[in-house]
Amino acid sequence: MMFRGKRHQSSAAESSFNVDDALDVEEFLDTDEQEALVQSFERQNARQERIWRGCLCSLALGLALFFAHSSYRQSNHPLWETKYHAVFAPVLESERVVMADALGSASFAISGLGLLIGVKKVRWWCFGSALSLALGVGVFWGYYLHKIQEYPWLLLLLPIAAPGFVILCIYVDHMLAETAREIQKLRLFMYRYKKA
Repeated sequence: MMFRGKRHQSSAAESSFNVDDALDVEEFLDTDEQEALVQSFERQNARQERIWRGCLCSLALGLALFFAHSSYRQSNHPLWETKYHAVFAPVLESERVVMADALGSASFAISGLGLLIGVKKVRWWCFGSALSLALGVGVFWGYYLHKIQEYPWLLLLLPIAAPGFVILCIYVDHMLAETAREIQKLRLFMYRYKKA
């Protein structure tokens, strides 16, 4: 049975409710104990969701700013000053590098925005457009890496970073939503029981 556990001994506030103690012994939980248990899971889930979304949004902002700065720098100094762009000088025009970096920056920014938005349809639109941009940028960099053939292995991050990050954001968003659904199912499984 899902809601078996030791009776909550103290009559303290919900904040002192201990999940481990409640699930320790094979006894039915009464309605108040079940409610306290589910609320405890909801609080933990809300805290974890804030942490994950905050960390990924911060990372998305940092990566978007990095690629925006890279694009700005390449457009103002088209003499291939950055080392990771200079490798592409024989096969690529400066304007294309600027555009690829700008689109990469946009994909990071849109995926970060998707993590912040609460409306599911808008969030999935953000993730879809970010993934489209990221895959386009990944194919672009992959094609030109294939053309130059000899390059430092660190340049593999150019085609992998944007799609990989957007896929990570989609995965984390899906797992957070799945956890919230499981907690809602747990709430639906609650039963009426009062201990004598």
